[in-house]
Amino acid sequence: MRSYTQETLDHPKQHDGLLTIAEVADLLRVPKSWIYQRTRRRGIDRLPHVKLGKYLRFRIPEVHKWLDQYREI
Repeated sequence: MRSYTQETLDHPKQHDGLLTIAEVADLLRVPKSWIYQRTRRRGIDRLPHVKLGKYLRFRIPEVHKWLDQYREI
């Protein structure tokens, strides 16, 4: 499995910009099942993703934007 450094996450154009379920789970430090649950939800709780056939992929900027809405001030 590929590991993304903070520099890679800050500059997604340096790679394909799409993450797998496992990579997003690793990035957020949660189980893959948690990611799957968030892709099935409706509304703002739904983790944005792209479905390529049976595969789910995630764009790094969209994951960061989604995560920012949960930031506590």
